[in-house]
Amino acid sequence: MNKILLITCLLLSVLRVSSQTSEPVIDTSFTVGGLDDDRLYVVRELDNKQVLLGGETNSIISGDLTAFNEGETDLWVVKHDTASLFGNVWDLTYGGDSVDLFADMELMSDGFVLLGTSRSPISGEKSANSKGGMDYWVIRCDLNGNVLWDRTIGGAGEDTATAVAVVGGNGFLIGGYSTSENTGDKTEVGRGSTDYWVVRLDANGNIMWDKTMGGDDEEYLEDVFYNEGNSEIIFAIGYLGDSEDSQNFSAEWLNAVGRTSGVNYVTNDGKAALDALGGNRTMFSYRQDITQATQNQVVKYLPDGDTDLGISPTSSDPTKAGNDWIVLRYADVLLMHAEAVLSGGQSTTSTNALASFQEVRNRAGLTTLVTEITKEDLLNERRVELAFENHRL
Repeated sequence: MNKILLITCLLLSVLRVSSQTSEPVIDTSFTVGGLDDDRLYVVRELDNKQVLLGGETNSIISGDLTAFNEGETDLWVVKHDTASLFGNVWDLTYGGDSVDLFADMELMSDGFVLLGTSRSPISGEKSANSKGGMDYWVIRCDLNGNVLWDRTIGGAGEDTATAVAVVGGNGFLIGGYSTSENTGDKTEVGRGSTDYWVVRLDANGNIMWDKTMGGDDEEYLEDVFYNEGNSEIIFAIGYLGDSEDSQNFSAEWLNAVGRTSGVNYVTNDGKAALDALGGNRTMFSYRQDITQATQNQVVKYLPDGDTDLGISPTSSDPTKAGNDWIVLRYADVLLMHAEAVLSGGQSTTSTNALASFQEVRNRAGLTTLVTEITKEDLLNERRVELAFENHRL
């Protein structure tokens, strides 16, 4: 294949913003490729100006490709040092003797996880045969790219993987779309010709559950987002503790480690509302300051953990905490639904609004049946459910 195609696909530029002009300028650019088609899909930033590149290759050993291509197309991962004259630290291919396509890659503290779509039988890095046509293929790797385990997941039809998210630190949420019925690893029948298919894996790649979602036609899932494992978070921006990719604003909320004051204490009025209406949310909203018994600290953004609450530290240095920024969560959607039904009125007995409202309260341990929602009820519920989430109020 011609070199122009190669450069178009794998020319990577790192941009920075000039403080004088606010215009992005190229800080670093480099080309990675072999003699045939090489496609770059994701770039994950590591420490010390190193990056992990994830994509797929049709090349044989040539150019920057030093690993053997097992089949028609293989997944290709390159660790590149943007500050080094030598560039690539290592590169590895992952595949069997047929078609293996790249879908996604996410970093972990002790390595990374690869997601692909595979038609290969047992061969190369693939330890299990295809379940049907194309299957999800999950590969867990250490920091040097060595395979720790791999899992082939699929039904009798065509199953195309698109995205992976790391859940709870070690588990995985795999997303894609499927034409399979309830065969192989797929436990539910198809809803239409093509459906969303989401699979939850534990830390060892064992299937915990799978879910098929769709209508009577075609649905194509493009991405899955970080989930804290509590069926509540819909979309969050994840941050890694003890790294440059940390969210150190969380340290501002705790006087013991923060750099400011005046933003980390709960008012008496707020405490009274949480005590009266919070249910089991209250203990995770504030705690008594052990150095000032009359004061209560916000603990919703807690960077250094609390053994009494069963919360582990997010980093060894609380000012580099890894608390995630929750953009959208399920309770907010339910309360917005109830508010939409209320439509500016003073109260409602709509069964739909009551169901949404009750679901939020049930999760907080407040299971007394609600038969009417007033405007004040809704405002109070939002106040305690979304306490200290000021971007949402």
